[in-house]
Order: sequence, then C-alpha cells, then structure tokens
Amino acid sequence: MSLFTKIFEKFFTPTDSTLFILRQVVSKKSKKAQRPIPIKDQVFFIFANRMIIDAESAILLLKKGYYGSTYSLIAIMLRNEAMFASLISDETRLTAFWNEERNTYQTDQNFYASFKESSVRKVAQKEFGTDAFQKSDLEKLLHGSCYAIRKAYSQKKFGKDGKSYPLIRMGKFFDKNSKRNADLLVRGALLDFLGIIFTDQQKSDKNAYKKEYAYYNGVIAKTQADITKEEQRLAETSKE
Repeated sequence: MSLFTKIFEKFFTPTDSTLFILRQVVSKKSKKAQRPIPIKDQVFFIFANRMIIDAESAILLLKKGYYGSTYSLIAIMLRNEAMFASLISDETRLTAFWNEERNTYQTDQNFYASFKESSVRKVAQKEFGTDAFQKSDLEKLLHGSCYAIRKAYSQKKFGKDGKSYPLIRMGKFFDKNSKRNADLLVRGALLDFLGIIFTDQQKSDKNAYKKEYAYYNGVIAKTQADITKEEQRLAETSKE
C-alpha cells in the first residue's frame, strides 16, 4: 500500500473519499477534453460538478443538523444521476437535452414523452441494469408530501410509557442515526454516479481511470461493510 493510500484512508471519511475520487475524475477529463468540447463531455461536466456541489451542500446541512433538507438534496442527486445515465449512451437524447428551451417540455410532445421522470428512469435502467433509478420515498419530499415531511423532519422521542414517537422538528437537531443514514445515502449516490462513469468509459478505454477505479472499489467495500453494520444495528433495535 502506497503512502498516499495510507493517508487517504486514514484522514478521509468514506464520503469525503468518494467526493475526492469524483473530483479527480473531473480534473483528469478536463485536461484531456477536446477543443471545442463535445456535447457529451459538456453534459458530463455539468452533471459531475452538480453532483459535487449538491453532495457538499448535503454534507454541510448534515453537519448542521438539518436532516430534512439533506434528504431533499439527496433526492435531487438521484434524479440527476438517472438523467445523466439516460443521456450518455444516446446521441439523440443528448442533442434534445442540450437544445431544450424554456417551454420545450410544455410544447414539444416528443420531448415531454422522452424526458418525463418515468421515461428517464426506464432508459437509465435499460442502459445500466440497476435498481438505483427506482422511485423512492425521498422523491415525495420534492412534492411536499406530508408523509415525507413527517419522516424526514422528525426526531424520534420516547414517551413516559417507553414507546417511541416521531416529533416534527423544523429547526436543526442532532441525531446519530439520522446523520449516519443520510451520510450513507449521499455516499451511495456518489458511488452510483461514479459507477455509471466507469461503466461508460470502459467501453472505449479501460485504463483511463485506473487509479480512481481502484480507490472506488475500496470505498465500495467499506460502504458495504457499513451497510451491513447498520442493518445489524437496526435489527437489534427492533428487538428492543
């Protein structure tokens, strides 16, 4: 193991590490990009940098104790991930996406049919064969669902009878379980996005991101271990 790898693993959290890997991929691609930059690469830079910005924002909110807002950002990240996955293997969709104007979605029926949420997910699943693009409860936050608000903005409290109940908190509060779960979701969204990049890149150059891919696999292993640990903890909690 190299000295850099030892430092990388010791001082970076797994989520920070995933962000670092994505930044490295963006940096490497920007140095090799053709001029003028092709549409596909411009779309890559838009979505990759948006994922970085949204992940950084989610992490800041998480540290402040604003868990509901963090979950809303994660929902947006998942939507961006699905859109990116639906675009990168289809030149026609790329061109249509790139040429969208203010009212295209409302006035062009073909565009509407191609880019509505269900169609985007369907194309993404066909291209990458993953469940990452399934609709989740997080999506409900983007529609003002009362159920989603209760779930995302609540802190678990215990009554005198020992039973737990959700207490909606519209300010910041600190809860280890909420922080841990949201952190795993941010990391998972970033890892899925990187997986899409690596899968697409290997079609043309398997060695383009060799070092980054090795780090990615390391974070994947760590994340799988964290998920297993979290599932065990939840199983034990449910028995109490």
